[in-house]
Amino acid sequence: MAAAAALASLAILATACGGSPAATGGEAQAHATIRPPSSAPTTTRPAPATGPSTTVGVTAPTTAPARIVGIGATSGNWDAHHALDPQVPGGSAFGPKVGGQDEYTAVTASDGLVTSFVLTLPDGTSQAAAERQALAQLPSDAVVSASGPVGPDAVGNTCYYVNATSARLARVLSTPSIGDTRGVVGIELATNAVGVAAAPYNPADVNSVTLATEAFVPSNGC
Repeated sequence: MAAAAALASLAILATACGGSPAATGGEAQAHATIRPPSSAPTTTRPAPATGPSTTVGVTAPTTAPARIVGIGATSGNWDAHHALDPQVPGGSAFGPKVGGQDEYTAVTASDGLVTSFVLTLPDGTSQAAAERQALAQLPSDAVVSASGPVGPDAVGNTCYYVNATSARLARVLSTPSIGDTRGVVGIELATNAVGVAAAPYNPADVNSVTLATEAFVPSNGC
C-alpha cells in the first residue's frame, strides 16, 4: 500500500509540472511575441521595386494666392503696404509723394474693404504704362472687359476708361454693402494740370488714375 501511494504522489507531481491546466478567468496573460519553431521554414519578402511610383489621391501643393493689397484689400492689408500721410485729415492719403502729391488719395472703404482711390502717377506716364499700373492694383486674375476714350463731356473734360473684372474680387466684394458680385472695377485715366479745370486728356501724359468698384459708364462723362 505504501508503494502504491508513493506512485500516485509521483503521478500527481508530474501532472502539476508538465501538464497544461486550464487558466482561470481571473488570470492575466501577457502578450508574448510568437516565434515559429526552429524547424519551421522561413520566408524572405521580395525587395521593394525601385522604379517610379505613383501616389493615388494626393494633390501636389499649390502656392497660395497673393494677398489683395489694392482694391478689395482689408484695412489691415492696405495699411501694411501703404504709408499713411498724417498731414491729411481723415486718413485717406498715403505716400510716398509723387510730383508733390501723395501717391494714393481719396481712399475710401466699405465693410472694412478698400473700394476706391485715386492713384497719382509721374507726369509723362504713357497710357499703356498707366493701364499696367492700374491693373496692378487688382488681383492677378483681373481681365479687361471694355475700354476707350471718353468725352468731351458737358464741361469739356476728356479721359480714357478701362473696365476690368476679377473672380477673386467678386468673392471678396459681394458683401451686402458693396454688392459687387461680378468683381467689376471701373478705371479712369486722366491728365490733370494745376489750375486747369478741364484739362484735355493726353495719352502721353497720364498722371491721374481713379479706380472704383463699379463699372465706368462712358455716357456719364469723366
